[in-house]
Amino acid sequence: GAQAFMGSGLNGTLALPEGVASVGAQAFAQSNVKNLVLPTTLRSIGNAAFAPMTKLASINADGNNSFVVNNGLLTSADGKRLLVTAHQGDIGEALANDVIETIDNYGLAYAPFKTVSLPALKSIGNYGFANSKLEEYTLEGDVTVGYNLFTASALKNLVFGDGRNEIPNAICLNCTALESVTLPTTATNIMQNAFAGCTALKELELPANVNYMEPGAVPATIEKLRVLNGN
Repeated sequence: GAQAFMGSGLNGTLALPEGVASVGAQAFAQSNVKNLVLPTTLRSIGNAAFAPMTKLASINADGNNSFVVNNGLLTSADGKRLLVTAHQGDIGEALANDVIETIDNYGLAYAPFKTVSLPALKSIGNYGFANSKLEEYTLEGDVTVGYNLFTASALKNLVFGDGRNEIPNAICLNCTALESVTLPTTATNIMQNAFAGCTALKELELPANVNYMEPGAVPATIEKLRVLNGN
């Protein structure tokens, strides 16, 4: 069931037995599993069932018709849903995929990718890129996102595409390498702790339409805050 073994002392290899058909949300989250082996009978996996797993190095789904593993990514068989990444394996520093549409909570958390290109992406769950090696990203305005999206990642440069009104809660919390942020001209709200702890972010331009900012919307160490003229 959901959260059945969450935060447990499980480590090493987790090989689910044949016959298991479903795994609930967060069932094995926050465990120390290094190698994950899925049975051929598995048909349903809940959100963040296997994430975060900070030591996860390999995933095996051989023979399973519902889920596949490609370059360390566990996805649905059609490739549209990304569930979790084996982030300590030798899977390179760049991810380019034109099929993935949704990323589960923690789907790319702790991942080694410095660059990510996902043109078909529609939604990213909570902590989607948290603690990852991602260095630069353009977040398009039509992509739905959760909270703490880039928290504690290696992000240096972030561009928001126009069309987004709200800068989500804690989206870049404690991204200490973040130096450059381009906010969308459509932004109106910057939510709590959006850029709190971003100590390298010294300058920020606020679009003219921003009229609501919560605590932590900008880092306490900001040196220059410029409000752009709508005209």
